Amino acid sequence: MCGFWDSSAKREYETILKERNVVAGLNALDELTKEAEERRATAAPGEIAISPSTLPPVTILTAQLTPLLLAAQKEVAGKIEVVQGTNTELMGKIETQRQEIEELVKLLEGRLSMLDGAVEVVMAGKKEVVGEEVIGD
Repeated sequence: MCGFWDSSAKREYETILKERNVVAGLNALDELTKEAEERRATAAPGEIAISPSTLPPVTILTAQLTPLLLAAQKEVAGKIEVVQGTNTELMGKIETQRQEIEELVKLLEGRLSMLDGAVEVVMAGKKEVVGEEVIGD
């Protein structure tokens, strides 16, 4: 009976080790501990180590968010630069189109004045023709 419980506990322990990746987590913890000891050893002699648990929440939050915010700021700045380039390109196209429109409007105004002149000539000729018929009757 003891053998059954012993083997069952060992199987469950092995399953938990595999599922939760305990060995890799412990290795990472060892690495962090080594890095902390190295930082403590290379610290300036007068420097006092501050435990993170004694820091105010704002300081911890700022330390955690600053890299994320800087990365987001760089990404947004890149997007803004792309949009500004596109806007400059579009403004050039709009200016070209405005110039074309102004030229077309001037051309139409010229053609309209020519048409008005032709209408006046036709109307004056019609009056002369009408006047001749009246005189000729």
